[in-house]
Amino acid sequence: MGWSENLNVAAAGFSAVAAWGAWLAAKRATSASMAMTGIEIERRHGELTPEFRITLEADRYGTPRRANLRVDLIGPPGLDHLDEVTIRILNEAERDHWGQGLPPDVTMDEAELFVWGPWEFVSTASEQVVNNRETRPQSFSRVEGDNWALLALRPTQPGHWMSTTPEQWREEQQATIRVSITGSREPFDPWHLLYEIPADGLSGPQTEHAT
Repeated sequence: MGWSENLNVAAAGFSAVAAWGAWLAAKRATSASMAMTGIEIERRHGELTPEFRITLEADRYGTPRRANLRVDLIGPPGLDHLDEVTIRILNEAERDHWGQGLPPDVTMDEAELFVWGPWEFVSTASEQVVNNRETRPQSFSRVEGDNWALLALRPTQPGHWMSTTPEQWREEQQATIRVSITGSREPFDPWHLLYEIPADGLSGPQTEHAT
């Protein structure tokens, strides 16, 4: 092999090394950019945590022992919409009613849907809710004025396996509705928020913010 051929081989080697170095530098730059993007998304995720106003009030049509739960997206500045919002009624806190297992005549499906609390969704409102606990996902837009949901509630009843009367049941239930709201919007991870709404008397609108 002559000196010119050796020179060509060396040049090719240098080119390969240079190309590899450029590729490595680009990869590192991309990784750094992705890391910064991730940090920025996480920061914005915190800044854009949704703010909801939740109002519990007596049924507007005067239906006996019915109520409405209104949920409004009110902030923060910069969050003009959510792609999906799902609302779920939770059991009362600090009590494990199924800790000793299920009664013989109670199925797992019944246990999952049974609400230990004063109110549940009206499950016949099938356009809005999946069942007595959970709503169907819907989009909220503050720009379009479609930033709210009005959900019908009914009092919960004692389980068929209980000897408790409906009157006793109502007296025993804590006068607080616990609600979780899951909101999602690309490119962020979903937000999961917990609210506790006093339900004493239903004499007028009562509003709570996230805890």
